[in-house]
Amino acid sequence: GGGGGGGGSGGKVLFAGDSDIEYWKSSGAVAAGSANIGVGGATCRATLRRFKRGVREHAPSAAVVVCGENDLGYNKSPYKVIKDFRAIVEEAMASGVRVVYMGTKQEPDTVELWAEYAEYDNRVLALAKELAAGSGEAPLAFVDVSAAFNLNGNPIEYYKKDQLHLSAEGYSLWDAWAGAALADPACVHWRAGECQDGALAGGCAALGEAGACAAQPACEWKGSSCAGRGQPGTCGKQASAACKSARGALKQAKKKKKRKKLAKASAKRTACIDKAAACRYDPSLAS
Repeated sequence: GGGGGGGGSGGKVLFAGDSDIEYWKSSGAVAAGSANIGVGGATCRATLRRFKRGVREHAPSAAVVVCGENDLGYNKSPYKVIKDFRAIVEEAMASGVRVVYMGTKQEPDTVELWAEYAEYDNRVLALAKELAAGSGEAPLAFVDVSAAFNLNGNPIEYYKKDQLHLSAEGYSLWDAWAGAALADPACVHWRAGECQDGALAGGCAALGEAGACAAQPACEWKGSSCAGRGQPGTCGKQASAACKSARGALKQAKKKKKRKKLAKASAKRTACIDKAAACRYDPSLAS
């Protein structure tokens, strides 16, 4: 924790969650006197336990929270994960702490989870709108990271070499977006540093064409029966299933330590990620 800068939150800011928080080395510059209690691999339930302790120890007025991706990676459903996340928000509200949630990201290494990520994000946004209804303030602010990254094509430069965690460039965007959300207690929904209240998570705006789904490029997913973007989400669902299959084959090859199969499975997995990126899959459009 610690550092300069000001998030405009009017007090200390607690950064809590998984590795995305733990590795956020510039978090101290987002808000003066902040504390970072992130732990790699943390689920929302584990984050809740640490959050309670963190609130007691640091007495923050606001918190930036990231959790859920690990839960979904452990095959927990978005429906169940949102319950654990809601418990964090309710704990925060009981202590007078406002929460800024940094949304999921379409990491190149987790293509098979993108659809679940999108459903989870949409549930968080729905919760944020529910809690803000009839009040001039937003107890929970949702920062739509996935849609904002996709405005620039979700470039590989936003990620480290593991194609999973954020690079310094990715975090520099988080610095700005978290700072903006902390500075405005009334906005529920953020995208790329701008308030989006009334908008949907992801959607067409994720490709820079708000409200113009027809303007989106045809799906370039090869090796399947996908026929363009006529039906939102179709291409992405096929990419998701194919990548899941490729990842499974790669795990099996590693387990059995068979070199030829490992090389073949690894190449298939890499090709899958490349194709999914070409498809520019926006899972929030999935039906």
